[in-house]
Amino acid sequence: MNNNEVFKKMLHLTGCGRNKVLVLQLFALGGQPDVTNSLVRGWRADQDSSRGSDMPDWALQAFFDGLFFYRDSQSEQGVEVFCFPRDPDE
Repeated sequence: MNNNEVFKKMLHLTGCGRNKVLVLQLFALGGQPDVTNSLVRGWRADQDSSRGSDMPDWALQAFFDGLFFYRDSQSEQGVEVFCFPRDPDE
C-alpha cells in the first residue's frame, strides 16, 4: 500500500475528506501550511491518471501529525473526535 492509498483510506475513515477546509487545516497543524487543494486532489486521484501525483512521505506525516494535534485540541475542549466504544471489561 502506498502513501496515496493510506491517505485516501484515512480521509474516508475519518470522514474529513468531505471537508476541504479541515483537510488543509490538518496539514497546517502538522507543519505544512503550504499544502493546497490542488495538491490534495492530486494525492486523492488515481495515480495512473494524468491528474494523480505521488504523495511524498513528508505530506503523509504532516497529515497524521495534524490529525493527532486536532484530536488532542478538540479533546481539551470536551469534544471526542474519534469516539469508539470502550471495552466494557475495563
